[in-house]
Amino acid sequence: IVHGNEQKDQRFPLIDGKQYGVLVETEFILAEFHFKSPVDAVAVMGTTKEEERAKETEIKELQGKESTIDSSGFMLKLISQEEANLLHFPLKYMSVIRVGPELELMLNVPPGIPSQKVTSVCPRECFANALDSIGATELSIVAMQNHAHLAPSAVYGQVYNHGEATLDIVAADTNWAERLKKTEDLVILDRPIPITRNTSISITCDYNTTNRTTNTRLGPTLQDEMCFLYLHISPPIPDLYNCWHIDESVIKSGRGNECMAQCGKHSIQKFNLPPGASNWRSSTGSTTERAALGKHWPTLPVCENSKSS
Repeated sequence: IVHGNEQKDQRFPLIDGKQYGVLVETEFILAEFHFKSPVDAVAVMGTTKEEERAKETEIKELQGKESTIDSSGFMLKLISQEEANLLHFPLKYMSVIRVGPELELMLNVPPGIPSQKVTSVCPRECFANALDSIGATELSIVAMQNHAHLAPSAVYGQVYNHGEATLDIVAADTNWAERLKKTEDLVILDRPIPITRNTSISITCDYNTTNRTTNTRLGPTLQDEMCFLYLHISPPIPDLYNCWHIDESVIKSGRGNECMAQCGKHSIQKFNLPPGASNWRSSTGSTTERAALGKHWPTLPVCENSKSS
């Protein structure tokens, strides 16, 4: 995957002195990236019917071309695995997990609010089931990207290590208004982030709705909102394509204290985070990322309960 224009002698990103190819199964291409691939069935997104029709026309023009690009700033170069092997690209087979709310009640911000943090959790119980399903003890996050619309002030992910009681900030954008002026970047990590049975991951969006007169809810248009963290993981687990939680205290207006996570096609998991997890120390001891987020961190405690082990 190449962001922006291709360089003459560099068709793939250069990381640690090596060029890495990313083998993409077109079946799993995400609509939010607006990739146009040379296949008949693709997802079309637009804020209006006219925009959707324009995108459909663009797709038809792009179909059959070897290299495709659109206004999102992403270029997708399709090559066969055999060609990649001849070029000696280290191949990593990946799947994508979308972490973030998928239920409107879990992203519903009233108007006139200068700061309301919305956090969605993918708990360790989901990762434990996924690891068991492929007989593995560890996954690696090799790339990540966040996604939201117009209302956030800041967006960031967090990786919890329950065994060490640490919390690390990832994929942080501390000034979302400035971030919107740039293209969306898929960041290939210099050092992959491990996921084990003791890992939970969350995404937080801090919303400012002072210039709005109606509730801001989960939805596809730019006046609606999204709050997603895309994790590109290896080895792939296609059945764990999304991961998000439902909090009884939210959907039942304060009645109930259980949290349940939807783990793609895997079974729904009840879970709680340990008390104080939102303030765990960094694994490196650094406070730089937290200082940069300022008032946007820490998150309000989410699903923290003394029953958690």
